Amino acid sequence: MTKYMKAGEAMKTLRISRSTLHRYATDGLIGRTKIGRYFDYHEEDVFNLLNKGVKRKTYIYSMVSTYKQKKDLQNQAEMLKMFAFNAGYTINGVYSDIASGISFEKRKYFFELLDEIMDHRVERVIIAYKDRLSRVGFDLFHYFFKRFCREITVVSEVWVITNLIQKRYLRRWCPYYIVTQ
Repeated sequence: MTKYMKAGEAMKTLRISRSTLHRYATDGLIGRTKIGRYFDYHEEDVFNLLNKGVKRKTYIYSMVSTYKQKKDLQNQAEMLKMFAFNAGYTINGVYSDIASGISFEKRKYFFELLDEIMDHRVERVIIAYKDRLSRVGFDLFHYFFKRFCREITVVSEVWVITNLIQKRYLRRWCPYYIVTQ
């Protein structure tokens, strides 16, 4: 399903004028669809033009609070990789921090991820729990991510009972909460 953006948003994202946007559309650089009286522009075409044809990426972000939990950090990253593989996503990078969820002082990789997001290079960020981004203020990050990338996927541990005929219980990671634009 093609996602669209209004002309104003496309102009703001590409930092161009309305006449340039119209020229890009007539030259075939950006797809557009007339909805009602106005044109809506294909979001993916706008981002491809912005990023010079480089596809947007999927990243994993994991975090723990203390160095004693470093093994948990590795387990969290592996769980998220397994989820992404099962969901059919290609992982382009893993960002991991050992820092407090309230303070942002020591979260070097979190800020690197934010830089990637602000450059419109990120399509999806996968995290284990909402509080991995911040203990408070998830709504602020939700707004920010919605503005710059397509979705935040928050994965929570869910036990899914499958294969009941053989009376075996298989553990799988399933999507718990997906925030999309």
